[in-house]
Amino acid sequence: MKSKQSDFFKHLFGGEKSSPKIEKRPLVLSYSQISTYQQCSLKYKFQYIERRPTKPSPHLDFGNTIHDTLKDFHKEFDPKRTILEDLLNLYEKNWVAEGYESQEQEEEFRKEGERMLRDYYQTAIKNPNLPLYLEESFKFRMGDCEIWGKIDRIDRLPDGGWEIIDYKAGKRRIDEVGLEADLNPLEIDENFQLSLYYLGCKEKFKKVPKKVSLYYLKYNQKLSATRRPEQLRDVEKIVGEVASQIREKKFEPKKGPLCPWCDYKEICPTFKEGPR
Repeated sequence: MKSKQSDFFKHLFGGEKSSPKIEKRPLVLSYSQISTYQQCSLKYKFQYIERRPTKPSPHLDFGNTIHDTLKDFHKEFDPKRTILEDLLNLYEKNWVAEGYESQEQEEEFRKEGERMLRDYYQTAIKNPNLPLYLEESFKFRMGDCEIWGKIDRIDRLPDGGWEIIDYKAGKRRIDEVGLEADLNPLEIDENFQLSLYYLGCKEKFKKVPKKVSLYYLKYNQKLSATRRPEQLRDVEKIVGEVASQIREKKFEPKKGPLCPWCDYKEICPTFKEGPR
């Protein structure tokens, strides 16, 4: 391990500048791509290199519907005039129904989404805050990679600081301890995602976010944390390791609990082998 700080980390916090280098073409990566590679590198190859199509998914459709609804809601939100029906009308307008396996399944998701949005509205009215940015894209260089992503929401706090907020519409939930923990290169989760978005915000706006938050819509709960320099160093290390393996064309299948739901299980040699 090198004792000197990397060029990116020097750029982030200041420090000695390195001599100009001839750089190779950057590898473009996002949180989803890095997470997919960590989950199964062969799946990454199928999806992002070979561009094989994926099947419609009820969870993906539902998540997109909720995100688009909240984006439109906050664009026009006025705590004195906006009513619950405005939010629910946007929900119907943004509804995507391609991935549901049956009308019964679609109705189940629809009712759950309405429940989540009703709870969300009550919280928004009691604690009104006008976001600075919604669905804000970013990209920046990190070593020989170009990192890109989209932040659901950036708020200005009462003291002038900025807060990054990422909506989560699913059941899976990280706790406060996990949100503050060191990053785990073997588990690319929401903690890593928020650190990546923190860096994206800083690079794009030259503004250091005061805190990063996950809003779990199913539970109407927001968890917040700060970012430590060690976590940001770990982001760079993880990105570098993943990028190196991709450049070396290491695309081995990896068995896991999500294999039965993988879009590529029919062409995956390991899945076809079955349990040993």
